Amino acid sequence: MMVLRAVLWLLFGLFGCAVLPAVFRAGGASAQVYENVHRPKPDLRQLDTPRFRVIFPAGEESAAFRTARILEDQYPIIKSLVGGELRRFPVVLNAHNDLSNGYVTPLHFRTEIEIPAIKGPALNPRTGGWIENVAPHELVHALHFSNIPDNSIPRLVYTFWPDMGRAMHGAAPFGMIEGIAVFHESNVVYGSGGRGNYSLFRDQTRAMLAGDAPWSLAQHLNPAFYSFPGNRHYTAGFEFINWLQYTYGMETTRQSIEYFVRYPFFGYGAALRHATGSRTGALYRAYLSEIRAALDPVPESVTATAAITLPKTAEDAHIGRAVWLDNARILFAQGTQYNSRPGFYVAEASGGTPRLLLETRQVGDFRFSLTPDRRHLLYSRYHSHPWFENTHIMDVYHFETDTRRLQRLTEGARLHAPAFAPGSSGGFSGDVFPGFTALQTDSETSRLVRVSEGGAVTELVRLKPDTWVQAEPSPAEAGRWAVIANRNGIQALWLVEGDDFGSVTGRNPDVGFRNGVVLDAAWAADGESVLLSGWMRGTESAQVYRFFPAENELVQLTNEPFGATSPDLRPDGGALLYIAQEGQSRVIRVLAAEHFGTRSFQPFDFQPELQDRFAATRLSDYREADLENWTLGAYRTGFDWLRPRGVVPVLELSERSRESRFGVMMSGGDVLRQHSWQAELTISDRRLWAEMFYRNTTFYPGWQMEAYYRPRFTNAGLFTERGGEVSLPFFGRIEDRSRNSFWQFRPGIAAREFRYTDDLFIRPGQPGFDGWFTDVSLKGFAALYWRWQQNIRDIMPNTGTVLFVQGEQFVYSDRDEGVQGMRFGVNQYLSPWLSRNHGLMLGAEGLTQTRTLLYGTSGLVYDGFETNILAGARNAAVLRARYALPLRYVDDGFISVPFFLDRVYLALQANYVLDLNAIDGAPLTTAGRAVYGIELRTSFRLYNLPLDIGLGLGWEPTRGKVQVFGNTR
Repeated sequence: MMVLRAVLWLLFGLFGCAVLPAVFRAGGASAQVYENVHRPKPDLRQLDTPRFRVIFPAGEESAAFRTARILEDQYPIIKSLVGGELRRFPVVLNAHNDLSNGYVTPLHFRTEIEIPAIKGPALNPRTGGWIENVAPHELVHALHFSNIPDNSIPRLVYTFWPDMGRAMHGAAPFGMIEGIAVFHESNVVYGSGGRGNYSLFRDQTRAMLAGDAPWSLAQHLNPAFYSFPGNRHYTAGFEFINWLQYTYGMETTRQSIEYFVRYPFFGYGAALRHATGSRTGALYRAYLSEIRAALDPVPESVTATAAITLPKTAEDAHIGRAVWLDNARILFAQGTQYNSRPGFYVAEASGGTPRLLLETRQVGDFRFSLTPDRRHLLYSRYHSHPWFENTHIMDVYHFETDTRRLQRLTEGARLHAPAFAPGSSGGFSGDVFPGFTALQTDSETSRLVRVSEGGAVTELVRLKPDTWVQAEPSPAEAGRWAVIANRNGIQALWLVEGDDFGSVTGRNPDVGFRNGVVLDAAWAADGESVLLSGWMRGTESAQVYRFFPAENELVQLTNEPFGATSPDLRPDGGALLYIAQEGQSRVIRVLAAEHFGTRSFQPFDFQPELQDRFAATRLSDYREADLENWTLGAYRTGFDWLRPRGVVPVLELSERSRESRFGVMMSGGDVLRQHSWQAELTISDRRLWAEMFYRNTTFYPGWQMEAYYRPRFTNAGLFTERGGEVSLPFFGRIEDRSRNSFWQFRPGIAAREFRYTDDLFIRPGQPGFDGWFTDVSLKGFAALYWRWQQNIRDIMPNTGTVLFVQGEQFVYSDRDEGVQGMRFGVNQYLSPWLSRNHGLMLGAEGLTQTRTLLYGTSGLVYDGFETNILAGARNAAVLRARYALPLRYVDDGFISVPFFLDRVYLALQANYVLDLNAIDGAPLTTAGRAVYGIELRTSFRLYNLPLDIGLGLGWEPTRGKVQVFGNTR
């Protein structure tokens, strides 16, 4: 067995060393490995701890210290779970982005965390704050990627290129990678914190496993590219990994990780069998049986009917929030769907097709506000910076539901969850601004503010390190509020009179549970009661409750098996509106008053004294004394980015041995992605060659440079080519409330020299063959991408326009005069049948160039032609049309074989090609050539690598030719 393992390791290692450099060399030195971005330039600081260097903006010391304490505290625990080791691991904290997230990347190995918290109920409030949720989770990924076992392909690759050695962990199913991270996250605050103890998270999987078509194991462990929920590999991946850990032991995942990276070509199924002794099929059956037994019997739902059915099926629904407009109509908000646009919709409560009221994106909490007369709507959405990467700021908009007038109320205020202030029920009059309250980004928390006329923001109450979640004014009594705050993991409801918001820090909540959560709240129209969703104990599913303050009574209204949230009571009190988990969708339900539940509670029955929890030590705070031994100073980029992060061999073989090349490729960059470079040194024909690429984005637009001294083998012999190019890569986003618009402009100058160096073709003293030829040219590329929009299941954009032009003009040449060329074109995207995800692209492209050809033509000619019929063309025109329609979204695959099939679709293509120099007086209808094609295509993943492969048939009617072809996209 040891001999077999050694032989397999050697074979796999040789394969990895041969293939990996070739993959990343495909584009030459100009194909970047380390990306560049533009980012804001605050005064950056660096905190050095024994294992981490935390880079953060000045003013965010509190978030940086908390992050460092948590990381150092959790390190040994996570190391025992997934292995690995970190030294001076970079942790970059960003304060400029409200669209928050955290991630670990193996390329320039680091983690980046947005300091502002995620908006909405994605994470378990009982963990505590945002940093407590995200830092342990990302540390699991970092240690996981750093686990490079001996006698493995990653260890061999790591020797030459550490980042790429770590990146090979990405071939494992993402559900395993995220599942083990959620598993640890769920044990940080044991028994209550993390998404594994959060019913809103787990009910997404439970709802599917309890049904007639449970997710397969492949669906558990692979992301859903074209289906809901988008976080399936998190929630289902956790359920399976959690079961594995508690069934087979806490070493199970670590053993499967290490086996997989040693023998990745056997697939993750072999790794599971190694760790558990069972095949994947048997594991899945045992897992499903145990989970279903825990769900059986599934609680029966109260009588409820789905009030809204989206244009195709309820499967399409993934609703953010819904409220009553009046006793007969519903207003609901949604993000991007399978086949409908994001925004606000209106529908009849009795059912029917919804009507789009306002197309717009929104902040992820979907907290919007209506005046009592329902004529005015406040909501918040993100605004992207024109060129800074990952910089999205929240601002508030006012929309008049009757006139459709939309007005931006704030600029750069970083506000979400707006609510009309008491006394503003009269609404807007012209440009009169009645004022509103909102939550404002406050480092990793949110503070409560009031916004007055002109957009002036006044702070009301700051709870930091605790945070506000919602502030809802009573529609019937000015100065009365229902507010939700999270205080050290206790998320509860307080009723506040006047502006006494500070009272939440000094008393118990009106509704709050030591082992439960209050998610959201809404007043009844009469102001006598408050509707809220949440749960009282552990991980039971969220339900809707009605709180009567006068009686101090809490009544449970719903009994949904997999949760009910976002309640709203009809103005006449006759029905309840809420969002329920149904299968893999979130749908709107309406519950008539006669079916309301009547089970009542005294809130304090579930609310022992909470002050001890409010004042309890937060995660890792006991390590505060460690700060004295840590070093805080200014961050300096320095010149460390010049050090190669990878040095790998490259080999390019040719039939003629003198054309074969071998050498090394090197890459590097800085941790903030503002410097990147790549260089290649090779030898062929007993000569040394070099190519280098560098990009700098320390300022806008930045600049990039390419330099080379390289061979070029042709039928005429060997050319030596040397030269370089400098360009300015301008880029800008165009603000749009729901679609994507941006532009590019890249001017540059290039200088090149070449000469014939092959002794077989050079004769001493022969004119023109013993010196260098010099060309200097101006180059440019410009493109406008206007109002693109693509739904989850669209094969191509359903709307949008692309305009582009590319040109080059020689300003000096000692071998030819007037060399120039230009390419230009337009593509228009449409959707003839949006509800079925059909897409149509119509395009036209032109090419003109002089005798010295600057541009190839292969991209102009459809594969349905036998050959590139424009080869060598100097002036050409092309018309094209492409119609794509999905046949089936399979969304399933295998684990033992690392294959996952996403979809199968059909593409119809027409391509008309005209060589303008070959017309010879013939009419355009006959001078060109046309081909019509049909392609059966599949999108799938192999080791998580997305591929799109098709088999096509091309028919050229004027010549009676049929061409069978295959291609990838």
